[in-house]
Amino acid sequence: MTAQVDDTGWDISHYDIDLKVDPDAQTVAGTITLTADANSTAPQSLVLHADGPTITQITVDGAAVTWTQDGDDVQIPTTHASDKLTLTITYSVSGDDTTGSFLGLPWGQPITSLNEPSGARHWLVVRDVPWDKATVTWHTTMPDDWTVIQNGIVTAQDSVDGWTTTVSELDLPLPPYLMVLDAGDFDVWRDDSGAVPVELWAAPDKLDATIADFGDTADIIAFFADIWGAYPWPIYRNVIAPFSGGMEHTTATTLADSLLGSDWAGIINAHEISHHWWGDYLTCASWDEIWLNEGFASFAELRWYQDAYGEDGRQSYFDYQRSTYLDWKTYEGVFSLYSPNYMWGGTVYEKGSLVLDMLRSLVGTDTFDAALRRYADDNAHGAVTTPDLQAAFEAQTGEDWGWYFDQWVYQADDPTYTVGVQQRLMTNGSWQIDLFARQDNQAGSWTMPMDWLLILDDGSTQDASFWVDENTATLSLCLAASLTDAQPDPQTRLLHGGITRDDGAFQPIALTCGQAADPQPGSDTGDGLAPSSPACSGCASAHPVGGLWLSLLALLCLQRRRTD
Repeated sequence: MTAQVDDTGWDISHYDIDLKVDPDAQTVAGTITLTADANSTAPQSLVLHADGPTITQITVDGAAVTWTQDGDDVQIPTTHASDKLTLTITYSVSGDDTTGSFLGLPWGQPITSLNEPSGARHWLVVRDVPWDKATVTWHTTMPDDWTVIQNGIVTAQDSVDGWTTTVSELDLPLPPYLMVLDAGDFDVWRDDSGAVPVELWAAPDKLDATIADFGDTADIIAFFADIWGAYPWPIYRNVIAPFSGGMEHTTATTLADSLLGSDWAGIINAHEISHHWWGDYLTCASWDEIWLNEGFASFAELRWYQDAYGEDGRQSYFDYQRSTYLDWKTYEGVFSLYSPNYMWGGTVYEKGSLVLDMLRSLVGTDTFDAALRRYADDNAHGAVTTPDLQAAFEAQTGEDWGWYFDQWVYQADDPTYTVGVQQRLMTNGSWQIDLFARQDNQAGSWTMPMDWLLILDDGSTQDASFWVDENTATLSLCLAASLTDAQPDPQTRLLHGGITRDDGAFQPIALTCGQAADPQPGSDTGDGLAPSSPACSGCASAHPVGGLWLSLLALLCLQRRRTD
């Protein structure tokens, strides 16, 4: 497993966070005690992050130290021989008088935090990077009429003079961007039917609608667990708040109340649940690798939709995600999955999903799922990179997949194709069917199989396939009947920027089926065919099914880019 680390030589292993949150005064008083372990020789300092907190004291192993702060970076001297340190930071946060907000969201009841990618530093003093993961204990004190929901399991509650302290613990590591404080007037519905408890938290007047839309949460968890391995956390919660989209805070996902009653509640629920494998259990080692979080969760949407609606659903959802991604390109520009210019758009989300589904079509679903389970097992609770994912597929299949990741993850843009179909009647009564495909790209090349469905005039069908790179690729077949239609990519498996039909763009292939009865290619043969594509050796090939078209572009209206 690879992960990015800084050069100060320390890993945070545990945070013990004590907060008093006063909604009326709009203040937070905090004390954070953290344990840091040396990971290299003679570490000199530890860098934490704060942007909002006013730090009043820092101690290292009980001794006060003098720290320096440059922007968000708080540099703490650690020059002594110990390879394990205990640091305590005392600080405060005052509400923003201009916006009246807490953690960037309204102070009014309920309140919720939103940390991704670097918002934890607005209300905590932490190492605010995705790769440094630690266990956490919360002691959060708020007025008695506020319910507090945080990561992990509630282990204690104590009320004194109108204030209640809630203690929650998570003994599995998470990065600060997945820490959460949700608080408000909540009722709870609990489902113990699955492998782990599921809780739905909502305002009393929204609980029935929450149960109606999210009451199948345990079933979705079970579906993903069957594919990827056991759910890796002790509990799952959905918390409904005045929010936009969803955020996969570990064990306590926050969801927008605007999802209630919408057609997209189930899709967003599947997206956020899947993050508890891809994003929470395995966390991108840097934001350059954000597709390993969001592309995976968007792919989980497709898998969940396929489970509900079969192959029709998979094809329709693939087509929806491809169209959405291409629409996003006109807004966000063209860049690669790795180190994206914009983290919350169609390239990271939809293209990431399509790249995974195409890989699934190449290796087969069983092998694909086995490779993902290997990827999860090899990197459990760790920080991951694209090479870690590639290594899992290479170990599972025994094949080199560098070519695939090079073109789809590290290379920007996508292929576009011109295709053609020509057919000739032979003197022996057979038909020579010639299929052509050529990439039209200027900025790169992609090597992928193109599948075709051939529909013959006797009512039969035949599948065909060949690999296409930057050069013109061809396939010649000898068939007993002429074509009435030829469809490229009939199973909707290929990410492309467009397939253009132009039979005249290609030179005829040499005769392979005998002597032509008509020397003019295409004459009187019903040339008006629509091209389609073949499957490579080892790729699945099946007759297409009717499309179940989804008009899902309304997801963008939910500001889905905050559906993290």
